[in-house]
Amino acid sequence: MKNDHLVFDYNAFDHHTIIRSESPIPDGAATLHAQFLRGPKRTAMVTLTVDGNIVGSGEIPWMMSTISSVGMSVALDAGSPVSREYAAPFAFEGELQTMEFQLISRQDAEARKAELAAEMGRQ
Repeated sequence: MKNDHLVFDYNAFDHHTIIRSESPIPDGAATLHAQFLRGPKRTAMVTLTVDGNIVGSGEIPWMMSTISSVGMSVALDAGSPVSREYAAPFAFEGELQTMEFQLISRQDAEARKAELAAEMGRQ
């Protein structure tokens, strides 16, 4: 979150792809979701949703083959900042009730990609 927007920053060896929600996220409880789907030739598509509504999307032009050699940090940066958009540790000050990280198969990713394309077509 930055300036009331949901922000996804994909840092591939200091080459950043930044995807932001198109509108501010309202105050209060919300379900925030970032879907990362692998595409062809090491690309990926990211879709941001708030309470099930698509609020932003974008393509990652080059995806690394390894997520991280040091693991994930949730709600703050345990090491150096992922993004130049903030200073570490940039701790989340709200209440985080759950965090879920799922790796899905390529077959499931293709099915979800078709669902998202249909959803985007209806907007």
